[in-house]
Amino acid sequence: MHRHEGKTDALTAARRVRAILVLLLATAAGCSTTPVENDVENDTTAPVLSGGMPSGMLVAGTVEATLRVTTDERAACTYSEVPNQPYPGPADMSADPSGTAHTATATGLQDGESYRFYVRCADLAGNATTADFAISFGIAATAPGDMTPPTLSNGQPSGALPAGTSQVTLRVTTDEPSTCRYALSPGQSFTAMPNTFATTGGTNHATEVGAQAGQNTFYVRCRDGQDNANGADFPISFVVNSGDAGPISAVRLAEGVDQDVNSVQTPSITPEPNALLLLWVSQTDAAGTNVATATGNNLQWELVATSVRSAPGPRRVSVLRAMSSSPTAGPVTINLGGAVDNVIWSITQHSGVSVSGANGSGAIAQVATDAAVGFETSALVTLGSASGDDNATIGAVLSGAAEPMTPGAGFLELSQDAIGMSSSGSFWMLVEFRDDFDASVDATWPTPAHWVAIGIELQTP
Repeated sequence: MHRHEGKTDALTAARRVRAILVLLLATAAGCSTTPVENDVENDTTAPVLSGGMPSGMLVAGTVEATLRVTTDERAACTYSEVPNQPYPGPADMSADPSGTAHTATATGLQDGESYRFYVRCADLAGNATTADFAISFGIAATAPGDMTPPTLSNGQPSGALPAGTSQVTLRVTTDEPSTCRYALSPGQSFTAMPNTFATTGGTNHATEVGAQAGQNTFYVRCRDGQDNANGADFPISFVVNSGDAGPISAVRLAEGVDQDVNSVQTPSITPEPNALLLLWVSQTDAAGTNVATATGNNLQWELVATSVRSAPGPRRVSVLRAMSSSPTAGPVTINLGGAVDNVIWSITQHSGVSVSGANGSGAIAQVATDAAVGFETSALVTLGSASGDDNATIGAVLSGAAEPMTPGAGFLELSQDAIGMSSSGSFWMLVEFRDDFDASVDATWPTPAHWVAIGIELQTP
C-alpha cells in the first residue's frame, strides 16, 4: 500500500482543500467563484459519508480493489490503514466532477486476509470529519490442499443410435468446475489431447462431434482450477446402427433459453418447403393458462399438444407445428402467454413426412403426454400402436434435475438445454428422435426429479 510520509496541520490542509476545490469547481461550472465563496462562509457542518465499498468477502485471487465512498456535499477525502488519524490522512482519494464520489485503489491484496481502511473528509469550508468512516472487506482463501482431479460421470451419448446419425453431442458431468478435453485414441494426457469441449469450465460439459456407422468411442479427461488433471481416460462409447436410414429425417434449426420474458425472438432460420417444423417450448406457468403461440416465416403455427406439471412449481411443455410450400427465412417470435421466469425452446425440422392436411397436420400420426406424480430418475410416455411401417418417433422431456438427461435407447439427441437456478428452480429440456417407430419415448437422469413429457409418431406419405 502506498503511504504518504508526514502531515500538515489540519487547519492548513483544510484551507488548501478549500482554495483548490473552490477554484476547480467554479472553473468547471464556468461561473464566478463568488456564489460558492458565500455558501462556504456559512457552512459549519462536516460532510456526511456513506456508501463505503467494497464490503464482505471478495473472491480468491483479487489483488487490488477500488475503495469508494460518497459524501453529501463537495469534499476532499483521504484514507489511512491506521484508525483515529486526523484529517488529512496519508493517502488521497480522487473525486469525480461533482466532488461527492470518491475513489482510491488498494493494491497488494492477498488471499485469506482481511482489510480495513479509515476515511475522513473535509468540505470546501474546511469542516473536517472527526470520526473514522471504515471500509472493511476480506479476500477469500484459496482452497488448501486440493490434490484431487475432478470425478467424471454421466457420459453421453450411449447405447445404439439410429442409422444415418452423423453428428452427436458429447456430454459429461464433473463434480467440480473443470475444463474438459477429448481424443479419438486412448492414453493421451490431458495437455496432449487436441480437442477442448465447446461448453466447458463449469460442471456440465458439451461439444458437437461427428459420428459414423458402427462403434464410436471418445476418450475424455478434465482438469480443475488447481491444475489437477485426470490420469485415466473416461470413455464415452456408442453405436450407430448400420443399414438404411428411415424415410423421415430430423435436424435442429435453433435452440435457446431466456429468463424474465413474455416473448422470445429466435435467431433467423431457413425452413425447407413442405418440411414439418416442430417448436418445443418449456416454460414456467404460474397462472396455469400460459400456453405458447408463435408467428413468423410465412407459417401458420398450430398447437399439437401441451402438458403441465402443477407442483412443485407449475411447469408447462408445449409443441407447435407448421408447414408450408413457400416458407420464408427469418426469426420465429414465441409468445408465452404472459411473463415467465424462464423458458427453454427448440425448433426441429423433418423431411419425408406426409404433406397432407393443413399446416403439417397430416404429418402427425398420434400424440401422447405424461407427467411425474413424484420424484423419479426416468420419464416414460407411451404411444399407441404404429400407424405406418416407416413412421418415426420424436419427443421432448422436461426434467427438474440438476444434471442433463440420457436419451432413451435408440433415440438421437436433437437438442438439450438447461436454465439455471431461478425462483422456479433448475430445469433441462431434451428433444430426442429416432427414424423408426417406438411406442416408448423415454429418458433417464441421476437425481430424482419431477418431469413432463410429450411423444409424437411422425407419419410418412
